[in-house]
Amino acid sequence: MRTVQVCLILAAAWILAATTSARAETNAERLQRLEDQLRRSQETVQTLSSELQELKRRLEKSAEKQSEQSERLDELEDVATSMEERIGSRAVVKAFDAAELNLGGFLDMAATHVEGEDDGATNFNRIVFELLAGATLWEDWELFVAQAFLRKSGIDFSDRTNPDFADLGSVATDTVIAWGNYHYSDLLNVRAGRFITPHGIINIEHFPFVLLDPEQPQFLRPFSGQTIFPNFTDGLQVHGQTFMANGDALSYSVYGGNFAGNSTDFNFGGRVAYALGDIGLTLGLNSTYGKRADSFSDSDYVVYGGDILYDKGPILWKTEIFATSENRGSDRFAFYTQPAWRISDMWTLYYRFDYLDAGDDPITLSEIGQSTEHVGGVVFDVNSNVRLRAKYTFKQFEDTATQPEADAHILQLSATFNF
Repeated sequence: MRTVQVCLILAAAWILAATTSARAETNAERLQRLEDQLRRSQETVQTLSSELQELKRRLEKSAEKQSEQSERLDELEDVATSMEERIGSRAVVKAFDAAELNLGGFLDMAATHVEGEDDGATNFNRIVFELLAGATLWEDWELFVAQAFLRKSGIDFSDRTNPDFADLGSVATDTVIAWGNYHYSDLLNVRAGRFITPHGIINIEHFPFVLLDPEQPQFLRPFSGQTIFPNFTDGLQVHGQTFMANGDALSYSVYGGNFAGNSTDFNFGGRVAYALGDIGLTLGLNSTYGKRADSFSDSDYVVYGGDILYDKGPILWKTEIFATSENRGSDRFAFYTQPAWRISDMWTLYYRFDYLDAGDDPITLSEIGQSTEHVGGVVFDVNSNVRLRAKYTFKQFEDTATQPEADAHILQLSATFNF
């Protein structure tokens, strides 16, 4: 019995030892497995951390690049906006040393038929090309040049009853305008060179692409002449304007210089104008003193003139009147009024009554005489760069000591292309 108890006790101890050994091995394996899993997890965490850092670096680099691109885009937008404000959709011209350079020009052409009392004539009588260049040299210093290449002929009325066209001749060139300007303020500018004589309305506007009729009123013919005052002056000009609180504007211009017909004596003159902005009305006063011809000391003359411009809505109305006091020969007088109606953005109708008493030739003292023109025309603006015109003129000459009274009918088609 005792032996059996001993055997049972030994068997139980053996079973317990076996069970404890099995549990010990199982825990060791589990510990090892957990350690392996922990190690692999740590490796995975390290790998993910590295990938996260790389991704973060790439995102930061991408954000930095995107910020740079955004800043560059803003700069380009600012440049584009600035250029649009300065030149609109026009092409840009590079300058050598100037801060800014603008280049443009126009081509003006006309075909004319004149019918006198005895005979008539037809001629493709005007082709004018002008190249215009304006530059900002440095801050308040500017330059402007207009170089013309022209082949044209006015109607020859030396025989009033049998008008014809003078020989077109070869192509002529002329530096029509060339000046430098210093801008101290809106109220004070100083200009030197060859400039448009600052009198009236149409002479100042000058360029064909802004005129309803590129053939200016009689007192501004012959072009570059001095029927009342010279179209252009070579000299010095001081000009400016100031704006009122109510939107009105006061402008002035005074000048002194020579002109093509008299290169030895000086002409002096000026203009003052007041613009009532709310109603579109501008009033101008003009005066000039000079000499007609350098070969005659008594060819002094004084010009007095006024002009009225109304430009509002569909109505565009220009009126100018000038009178002279001549030491040599009879006095001169000129008047025109030109109302126009803008039918639409593309079509404009106009009429001009134009009277001129040209007095006497300052050299021969022969009477030039009086003439009146009734002009009716239609203007079609194809776009902002192409202007087409058709007009009819009824011209009347009063008799002189050497010429009879005569009438003439003139038809003209013209076109101006500007860029």
